[in-house]
Amino acid sequence: MAAKICIEVSEDDLKSILITAVESGIAYWAERKDYNYMKGVVTVREHNNERDEAKRGPWIRVTTRTIAQGLRLCAKVPADEGGWAFAAWLKDRIGDAQTADNIFQFAVLKELKYG
Repeated sequence: MAAKICIEVSEDDLKSILITAVESGIAYWAERKDYNYMKGVVTVREHNNERDEAKRGPWIRVTTRTIAQGLRLCAKVPADEGGWAFAAWLKDRIGDAQTADNIFQFAVLKELKYG
């Protein structure tokens, strides 16, 4: 038997995840531009530690809607594949840099690729 559980996530919660990830969690795998924390918007791309511009990923605009999609995806994967980040965030709605980074990766990369 399966049960479907729905939770409401506020715009402020989504913005908090975005801000925490951008300001303290993603620099080791992504670069950013056009960051506006008040609006909850940033443009990022995966840099892969590549100096060659052609080998870097495409620029992706990330909004709170993108973070919501990442949170949903994170909630669906097993804990050992990154799903623990959803559980950690859900526990007290306060995420550290690692939790926010993992949710951000699900939002941008559609998987937990880095740590």
